[in-house]
Amino acid sequence: SPHKREELESYLRQLLAFLVTSHSSTPNQSLEDRFYTWNKLISAANWKSWQIQEDPYKQIEDGGGYFLQSYDNDGVSSGGSSSYYDGECLLAIIKAAKYLDYNFLFPIAVGTAKSLHHRHVTMALKEDEDSANTKGFYQWSSMAFYELATVEFEESEKYYDNFRFGSWLVDLALWMVDVHRTLGRAKNTGYAYEGIVPAWSYAATFGSNTGTAQHLHCTIEEGMARLISWQVGMGLVEN
Repeated sequence: SPHKREELESYLRQLLAFLVTSHSSTPNQSLEDRFYTWNKLISAANWKSWQIQEDPYKQIEDGGGYFLQSYDNDGVSSGGSSSYYDGECLLAIIKAAKYLDYNFLFPIAVGTAKSLHHRHVTMALKEDEDSANTKGFYQWSSMAFYELATVEFEESEKYYDNFRFGSWLVDLALWMVDVHRTLGRAKNTGYAYEGIVPAWSYAATFGSNTGTAQHLHCTIEEGMARLISWQVGMGLVEN
C-alpha cells in the first residue's frame, strides 16, 4: 500500500544515513544529523577531477573516488581509506539511487564503481593474486555490482553498460572460489556468500556459460551447508 511504501522509504533513508556515517567521529549524533552528514559526505568524497556529466566512466585521477575513515557534521574527512569503507559506501550510494529514487546519484555510483574496481581489484590483484584488499572489498562490491547489473536504465542512459558490472560480479565470485579458495577456509566464510549468491543469480539468469552458474551453485550448496551446521541447534555446536 502507499502508506506501507512511505514507511519503508522513511526507514531506508534513516538506515542509509546511519550506515554511511557509522564511522563518523561523532557516533552519537541524531538521525537528522546523520542524514545531514550523509549528504555532506557525498559532496565531500574524494572525487578529484572527475567530470560527472561528461563521462561517468572516465578514470578518476590520482586514485580518487574513495571514502575515508571519519566525517564530521560538516563533511570534513579524516583518517585513512579502506576497501571496507569504500565497498560499504559504494553499496549505500547505489541503493539510494536505485531504491530511494535518488537518480542524480547514478553518475556518481557508476563512476565510483569503476574507480574502486580499478583500485581494489585490477591493481590489487596485479600485486597479489589473493589480495587482502580485494577480499575486504569483495562482498560489498559484489552486492553493488549486482544492483548496477540489474538496474533498468532509460534508453538515453545505456552508456552505463550493465553487462560490465555483471562481468565484474561473476569474475569476482570465481576469484573467491578458485583463487581465494573459500571452501578450504576453516573459519567463518559467510562474507563470501554475500557475493557468490548474487553472482550465481546473475550468471544463471543472464550468463551464457551454464558451467559457471553450476560451479557457483555447487560452491553455495557445500559452503552454506557447512555454515548452517555451525548454528546453535544444528548438532555440530552441541557435539
